[in-house]
Amino acid sequence: MVHYIRFLKAPFICSANKGLRKVHVVKALITITTDLGDDFFAQDLLLDAEISVSTEEQDSISHHSAFWKGGSRVLWIEVDAPCLQIVEEPWRFAVRAARRETSLRVDVLSADAIPEVFSAWSYVSQQAADTDHLNRIERRFMLRSGNVLSILEDTGESIARHIWDAGIALVVSLFSTTQLSSHELDGSCVTRLLQDQAASSPRNVLELGSGCGIVGIALAQSFPNCNVLLTDLPEAMDILGLNIHRSKPAKTATLAHSVLDWEKPIPADIQRTTFDLVLVSDCTYNADSIPALVDTISAIASISLNVAVVVSLKCRHPSEAIFFELMAEARFVQIYHTDFRLPNRGRVATGDSSETINILEFKRRSSSQVTY
Repeated sequence: MVHYIRFLKAPFICSANKGLRKVHVVKALITITTDLGDDFFAQDLLLDAEISVSTEEQDSISHHSAFWKGGSRVLWIEVDAPCLQIVEEPWRFAVRAARRETSLRVDVLSADAIPEVFSAWSYVSQQAADTDHLNRIERRFMLRSGNVLSILEDTGESIARHIWDAGIALVVSLFSTTQLSSHELDGSCVTRLLQDQAASSPRNVLELGSGCGIVGIALAQSFPNCNVLLTDLPEAMDILGLNIHRSKPAKTATLAHSVLDWEKPIPADIQRTTFDLVLVSDCTYNADSIPALVDTISAIASISLNVAVVVSLKCRHPSEAIFFELMAEARFVQIYHTDFRLPNRGRVATGDSSETINILEFKRRSSSQVTY
């Protein structure tokens, strides 16, 4: 199980009394919780909090250690603020798990190095009253390709437009399929598709329910000669647009975003594109939306006849089984399956079994291949 540091209140500058002196500090209210926000980090954890100038060098101005007591729900963190004249430069406030083995200021994403607690960055507000407009935080990841991926997500207690576990697992699996414990059926064609540098035409990739866009953006930053379209409901367009603007696509790769409501017909511009790959990450947690999701996948496959559909999910309740039933009814055959195990130190300590993300690849049979 992985957890995420979240800012419940954006960092702000205020005064504090320390002995006989009045000093300025940066304060922030954090929690460490799961992707759904339904469980808190149960172990004791030493944290590093750091103020830095918002430059590419990320020069540290001040830092402080904080202690998360296992079973806590929230934690106030204070870091001494430097001379306030420097506030003319925007400050960033970072909170991360203390790691003796590395000085990296990013979270490494690889099959054998997923952190148990993901770090968070935020701008610092001038005062507590101004923090409401600081409604987004940043997460930074080092991909297996060597690229640094920067993703903004919404802050606060809401789970909307946050990064979820299945998205993390799918990003890792796209780069590390040879390192995972896998059960090949007919063999995955996705890795060959993405690594085919000799492809004469760009590969078209569609992501459904993109949220913050971590999967599609990671793909576009690491694989050249591909066009990636991120889709979601209208309320996700702002965060997707910001993350696309911050991204650094690989040579000849492109990124775009568009509204795609599973309850409505496929937009005309999407219908005009033949897709090679459809990505679906953590979209089955709401069983009520599964029929519309499968209908959308089926509609895309009716236009893009050879499309591969990759689904990453963490089964949270039995009602999600309807996804597999409806995919079978729509003539989709599972051709590849890999189980991605999340870090489990905390679950071992509490006697729980480790959590698994299922990553599945589907291809659609033609009507002539169906037997009755």
